Amino acid sequence: MQKTLFYILIIITLTACGTPKYYLLDTKQNNIKFNNFNSSIGIYNIKIPSYLQGNNIAIKDKENMILYSKEHLWAEKLDIALQRNLMNYLQDRFKNANISSYPYDTPKLPDINIKLEIVEFMSDGKYINLEANYKIYNKNSDKMIIKKYTQKISHNDKYLNIVKQMNFVLKKLFNDISRSIYAKAN
Repeated sequence: MQKTLFYILIIITLTACGTPKYYLLDTKQNNIKFNNFNSSIGIYNIKIPSYLQGNNIAIKDKENMILYSKEHLWAEKLDIALQRNLMNYLQDRFKNANISSYPYDTPKLPDINIKLEIVEFMSDGKYINLEANYKIYNKNSDKMIIKKYTQKISHNDKYLNIVKQMNFVLKKLFNDISRSIYAKAN
């Protein structure tokens, strides 16, 4: 009897816990390519708030509390995914550029450097809110662009749609950064 009860409790426990779903950031783009761009670009480590450290998808409730789902997660730590996606996005956009992440593997600074800070990146239940600051400067630090970027886009209440819209707003941020790089170089 006790053995049967034990097995029933294990089955209930295992079926009560849902299998987590893992999502990838995906900012691939098919936009304009800047083929005549031959500068090197360096990306410093992207700063994110402590509540975004790890792989939890953050949702802010009406009382400004941050909620994390145990069943819907990023497939990797968010700061690592952001860094890789920005690097890939810029490499795709600037085909002839040499793009590297900090720490750089050469003693010489890249021609153009990017510092990106994500201030907010979460859902409030109805909208994805992205707020970021970025700085683009040349290796001599004499010409620089400092920009605050905000984007708000609606979504439905399904996690798949939340992730899709999060990818979309990041793609718009990366597009803004790439256009600023191109404008700065020309």
